[in-house]
Amino acid sequence: MFLTTNKYLVYLTIIFLGFLLRFYYANYESYWFDEQISFFVANPELSFKETLARSYTTDLSPVFYNLVLKYYFTVFNYSPDLGRYLSIITGLLGVIFLSFISYQISKYKSLMLTLFLASFNIYLITYSAETRPYSTIFFLSSLNVYLFIRCFILKSTNKLLSFTFFIISILTLLIHPFTILIIGSQILFILFKDFNY
Repeated sequence: MFLTTNKYLVYLTIIFLGFLLRFYYANYESYWFDEQISFFVANPELSFKETLARSYTTDLSPVFYNLVLKYYFTVFNYSPDLGRYLSIITGLLGVIFLSFISYQISKYKSLMLTLFLASFNIYLITYSAETRPYSTIFFLSSLNVYLFIRCFILKSTNKLLSFTFFIISILTLLIHPFTILIIGSQILFILFKDFNY
């Protein structure tokens, strides 16, 4: 029992240190130009139609993230710092789900290494400190792969889990066009697996 508790404390400590690094770095620099665009587009005082118009004329990224950011600002406050906090939260959730994926694949064999590399990865830290969709892409992609493993490799029969996977797959596709590679790979995996059986 002591070893198990000790192991969990180490995992939580690594995640907490990853959070501290992201939080520190989020307040390290001013907004970049692309972050200013996201902040401009996600103004909660704009109507839905005005947000779409601003997104299509000023921002080259998909509109879904700007809408998420808009409603996040509506619930909390329209502040540049709070925009970065959304990225910190989604970046940290991405790290957690990546560690869940590692655990599903190899139990404890590579969990510590995966958690360490993801928590202290300079790219993930810097992207978690920007009011841009990168951390949200990482989070939704990690969650999608985790749910895919649960539903199609570990063969979970939980209908709610399957429905959640379906919804997360749609959100993953909406967050960025490159995520079609993940969804396409999952479809090919299912087709080849069915073909082999």
